[in-house]
Amino acid sequence: MNWMMGAKGLNSNDYHTFYTYLYSYLKYDVSTKDQNHNFGLQLGYSQETNDYDWLKGYRKDFPFPLTEIDAGSKELQEAEGNLEQWSLMGIFGRFNYNYKERYLFEANFRYDGSSRINPDDRWGIFPFFLCRLENDRRTVYAGFALVMVE
Repeated sequence: MNWMMGAKGLNSNDYHTFYTYLYSYLKYDVSTKDQNHNFGLQLGYSQETNDYDWLKGYRKDFPFPLTEIDAGSKELQEAEGNLEQWSLMGIFGRFNYNYKERYLFEANFRYDGSSRINPDDRWGIFPFFLCRLENDRRTVYAGFALVMVE
């Protein structure tokens, strides 16, 4: 809390921010005995929230210095404040397979939501697919992504 005092008035300002972030994932990799076939699976969850609030109060024209905002004339007072909140939440996953570290297929997805977007369009699914072929001279990639909104 912040106080500003003078012979003619008093300001009181109060600001708070509370931010939380949670991120967790599980990953599992397995290969065949000959190491020719390799599989991977990953699943995760993320969440962020932010709360910011502020309050300001002002009284003016005190006949002498005071330290209490509720003293003085009610005619010469001002007060304002606001609360801002937002949150994000998401689930994500990945499956990958490779054969002899030469041929790779990977499928990824995200299912994300945001409080900053209209409730009718708040959640979306975001898949992505990738194929890769690697030989001695060059690597070739092919990938595509889709955007689907619920």
